Amino acid sequence: MIDFREYYKRQQKMNIYMLSLFLSFIFYWLFYELYLWIFKPIMTGYSMFNIIPEWLGNVIVGTIFALYFFIPLLVFSFIQKNTFQAWIMGASIPLVFALLGGGKYLLVALSLSIMGWLLAQIVLLVKKQVSK
Repeated sequence: MIDFREYYKRQQKMNIYMLSLFLSFIFYWLFYELYLWIFKPIMTGYSMFNIIPEWLGNVIVGTIFALYFFIPLLVFSFIQKNTFQAWIMGASIPLVFALLGGGKYLLVALSLSIMGWLLAQIVLLVKKQVSK
């Protein structure tokens, strides 16, 4: 039988992951613009072998890049214990896409994750200063 506190921790992690996915869907366009600015892909009119529409491919790419930023931001801001473990579990799926993309994708993924982590540390520092 699962302990209530353990269930609450799992539910909290799941809520953080769902919130990061929701925010990624909202701000996908910003991160897609970042993707276009960094990688400068050649637009041929075809998207992922014409299986899905081009706009949906843009949403997927932007959402994955946004997840690199929002997962560490929310995990390190709201989860107090085992934050690194929660971050690795949440970032594992988008990290697979970065590993498949090559070195430049991995570098961008790590840069966005570090920026999210730094912003989370600033939020925690401000929260600590306000609570005093």
